[in-house]
Amino acid sequence: MKNALLALLNDLDKIAVKHGEIHDTAVREELHEVIFAAFVKPEADYELPTYYAMFSDEADAQIRAVLVTFLNHPEVAAAAQLQTAKERLAVFQDDDLQSNEGSYAGDFFGWASIP
Repeated sequence: MKNALLALLNDLDKIAVKHGEIHDTAVREELHEVIFAAFVKPEADYELPTYYAMFSDEADAQIRAVLVTFLNHPEVAAAAQLQTAKERLAVFQDDDLQSNEGSYAGDFFGWASIP
Protein backbone atom coordinates (compact mmCIF):
# COMPACT_ATOMS: atom_id res chain seq x y z
CA MET A 1 0.00 0.00 0.00
CA LYS A 2 2.94 2.32 0.66
CA ASN A 3 3.93 2.54 -3.02
CA ALA A 4 0.37 3.24 -4.12
CA LEU A 5 -0.14 5.88 -1.44
CA LEU A 6 3.20 7.53 -2.19
CA ALA A 7 2.33 7.72 -5.89
CA LEU A 8 -1.08 9.21 -5.02
CA LEU A 9 0.44 11.89 -2.78
CA ASN A 10 3.12 12.75 -5.34
CA ASP A 11 0.47 13.02 -8.08
CA LEU A 12 -1.69 15.29 -5.93
CA ASP A 13 1.35 17.45 -5.17
CA LYS A 14 1.89 17.85 -8.92
CA ILE A 15 -1.70 19.04 -9.34
CA ALA A 16 -1.23 21.46 -6.42
CA VAL A 17 1.54 23.29 -8.29
CA LYS A 18 -1.01 24.73 -10.73
CA HIS A 19 -4.15 24.35 -8.63
CA GLY A 20 -3.57 25.52 -5.08
CA GLU A 21 -7.25 25.17 -4.32
CA ILE A 22 -6.57 21.45 -3.86
CA HIS A 23 -5.79 22.36 -0.24
CA ASP A 24 -9.18 24.03 0.32
CA THR A 25 -11.53 22.45 2.85
CA ALA A 26 -14.21 21.85 0.21
CA VAL A 27 -11.80 19.82 -1.93
CA ARG A 28 -10.50 17.91 1.10
CA GLU A 29 -14.07 16.96 2.01
CA GLU A 30 -14.77 15.70 -1.52
CA LEU A 31 -11.57 13.62 -1.52
CA HIS A 32 -12.33 12.28 1.95
CA GLU A 33 -15.77 11.10 0.85
CA VAL A 34 -14.32 9.33 -2.18
CA ILE A 35 -11.72 7.42 -0.17
CA PHE A 36 -14.34 6.32 2.33
CA ALA A 37 -16.90 5.28 -0.30
CA ALA A 38 -14.42 3.60 -2.62
CA PHE A 39 -11.92 2.08 -0.16
CA VAL A 40 -12.42 2.44 3.59
CA LYS A 41 -16.14 1.55 3.74
CA PRO A 42 -16.77 0.50 0.14
CA GLU A 43 -20.25 1.18 -1.18
CA ALA A 44 -21.74 -1.24 -3.68
CA ASP A 45 -21.77 0.12 -7.24
CA TYR A 46 -19.97 3.31 -6.16
CA GLU A 47 -18.83 5.48 -9.06
CA LEU A 48 -16.23 8.18 -8.70
CA PRO A 49 -17.66 11.66 -9.06
CA THR A 50 -16.51 14.11 -11.70
CA TYR A 51 -16.67 17.09 -9.33
CA TYR A 52 -14.11 17.70 -6.58
CA ALA A 53 -14.74 21.41 -5.80
CA MET A 54 -11.74 22.51 -7.86
CA PHE A 55 -11.89 25.82 -9.76
CA SER A 56 -11.99 24.20 -13.20
CA ASP A 57 -13.32 21.10 -14.92
CA GLU A 58 -9.75 20.38 -16.03
CA ALA A 59 -8.50 20.27 -12.44
CA ASP A 60 -11.45 18.10 -11.39
CA ALA A 61 -10.60 15.71 -14.23
CA GLN A 62 -6.95 15.57 -13.15
CA ILE A 63 -7.95 14.64 -9.62
CA ARG A 64 -10.36 12.00 -10.85
CA ALA A 65 -7.65 10.45 -13.05
CA VAL A 66 -5.22 10.30 -10.13
CA LEU A 67 -7.86 8.65 -7.93
CA VAL A 68 -8.70 6.08 -10.62
CA THR A 69 -5.02 5.18 -10.91
CA PHE A 70 -4.70 4.85 -7.13
CA LEU A 71 -7.85 2.79 -6.65
CA ASN A 72 -6.80 0.41 -9.45
CA HIS A 73 -3.30 -0.11 -8.04
CA PRO A 74 -2.63 -3.76 -7.08
CA GLU A 75 -1.55 -2.75 -3.56
CA VAL A 76 -4.88 -0.99 -3.02
CA ALA A 77 -6.76 -4.05 -4.25
CA ALA A 78 -4.82 -6.17 -1.74
CA ALA A 79 -5.43 -3.69 1.11
CA ALA A 80 -9.13 -3.63 0.26
CA GLN A 81 -9.24 -7.22 1.45
CA LEU A 82 -8.40 -6.22 5.03
CA GLN A 83 -11.11 -7.36 7.45
CA THR A 84 -12.30 -4.03 8.82
CA ALA A 85 -12.79 -0.43 7.79
CA LYS A 86 -10.58 0.54 10.72
CA GLU A 87 -7.71 -1.51 9.28
CA ARG A 88 -8.23 -0.05 5.79
CA LEU A 89 -8.28 3.48 7.20
CA ALA A 90 -5.09 2.82 9.15
CA VAL A 91 -3.14 1.76 6.06
CA PHE A 92 -4.45 4.77 4.15
CA GLN A 93 -3.62 7.23 6.94
CA ASP A 94 -0.02 6.05 7.19
CA ASP A 95 1.45 8.97 9.11
CA ASP A 96 4.98 7.67 8.53
CA LEU A 97 4.61 8.18 4.78
CA GLN A 98 4.99 11.53 3.11
CA SER A 99 5.31 12.63 -0.49
CA ASN A 100 8.52 13.87 -2.05
CA GLU A 101 7.27 17.40 -1.27
CA GLY A 102 6.46 16.55 2.36
CA SER A 103 2.70 16.06 2.09
CA TYR A 104 0.80 13.51 4.16
CA ALA A 105 -2.51 11.82 3.34
CA GLY A 106 -4.18 14.10 5.88
CA ASP A 107 -3.09 17.16 3.93
CA PHE A 108 -5.36 16.13 1.06
CA PHE A 109 -7.97 13.89 2.70
CA GLY A 110 -8.16 15.09 6.29
CA TRP A 111 -7.90 12.70 9.23
CA ALA A 112 -10.62 10.40 10.45
CA SER A 113 -11.11 7.77 13.09
CA ILE A 114 -13.30 4.74 13.30
CA PRO A 115 -14.20 3.46 16.77
